[in-house]
Parts: sequence; C-alpha cells; structure tokens
Amino acid sequence: MIKKIIDRIGQISDKKIAFSFLFLALILRGSYAIYYFYFQSPTETNLYYELAQEIINQGKFFYNTSNSYYDVVGPVIPWVNALAMLIFGKNYFGLYLVTALGSALVTFFTYKTARLIIDKKTSLLAGLWSLFYLSYFYYTPSPGKDIWMSFFMIYIIYMSGSVPIKCI
Repeated sequence: MIKKIIDRIGQISDKKIAFSFLFLALILRGSYAIYYFYFQSPTETNLYYELAQEIINQGKFFYNTSNSYYDVVGPVIPWVNALAMLIFGKNYFGLYLVTALGSALVTFFTYKTARLIIDKKTSLLAGLWSLFYLSYFYYTPSPGKDIWMSFFMIYIIYMSGSVPIKCI
C-alpha cells in the first residue's frame, strides 16, 4: 500500500507538487491570518505598520524618514505593506493576507530549492516540514520582517541554484 503511494507520488510532476504546496500553504496560512484578524487584537504599535501609514500619508514613493525611529527599517517591506494598505484599507487585514502569501511562497520555494539538490522523496519531506512549520504560522499575522526575510533568503538560494553562472 505505501509502496503504491510512493510510486504514485513519484509519477506526479514537480510543478504540480510545488503548486500544490503553494496552494495548501496559502489556504492554511490565509485561514489563520483571517482567524487572527477577527478573533485576536492586533498590537497597539508596530513599526512596519506605522511606516506604511506614513508612506501613504506622504503619498511619495521615496518617503521622508525624518524621525530616527523609522530609520532602522529597510525600504522593501514598508512599500509592500503600504501597497497592501492601499488595496485592502488602513488596517491589519491586508497586511496579514500579504504576509500569508509570502509565507506560502516560502513553502513553495523550499520545495523547489530542495528539488535542485536532493531527490523527490526528501524534497517532499522538506515541503511538508515547511507547510506545517509552526513559526511560519506564528509570524503570518504580522506586518514585520520575519516571514519576508525567510522568503528572500530561500528565493535567493533558489535563484542562485537555478540560474547558471558563467565563469571566466
């Protein structure tokens, strides 16, 4: 019975498996983000949330950070958060959903990166681990850098392994 399941999984294309992981992770983490938004109270202050509001209020792509409190944050995440707030409104709901997407992409690229260096069975275990990793759930309802740092690290590793580098 288990041998048949393993053989059947071996016949499924990597693309289908990777997008299945993406879809499942997006459903699980998106559901958790929605649950958290409606049943938990968000933090009173969050630097990334405040900075995204400041970007929207200034209405400029290159925003002014005359307050030294804002200088410790890099530019990408506040822009992503500001865009989410423009689309979903100035609350945490959109930020949670966008972070859930980033978290789902971590799972997607974990599987894809594992497939670059190891066999399909072990890559499936890596994808399953990433799908149910509790820290990804914990940081999903957060507009901060935690999920995005994981995403950019795994994405950079994936891109460095999938793009051939020409040596001189």
